Amino acid sequence: MENLIVLKESQLAEMIYETLCRCFDERNIGKLEKPVEHGFYERDELCEYGHISLTTLWRLEKAGVLNSVKVGRRKLYAKQDVNQLIESGQLANFNDKNK
Repeated sequence: MENLIVLKESQLAEMIYETLCRCFDERNIGKLEKPVEHGFYERDELCEYGHISLTTLWRLEKAGVLNSVKVGRRKLYAKQDVNQLIESGQLANFNDKNK
């Protein structure tokens, strides 16, 4: 037995919007929780924080979108630069263009 649910277009749009917001909140997409402006990320930390792969990180560097500082064998990325990249939407645009 199937139940038929009738919704207005505005009600459906609101339900979709709320569902997407909940999904984004669960994955922390599009939000920066108290961004830290000082310090550095290591490669693995940055990939986890920005939800990107090591390959994408390499492409960001090669394109000149994100700079790193080499300390010994480690590459470090300024948290301030990373937060600006995310806030400006360049990270999302870069991912869309390079798929």
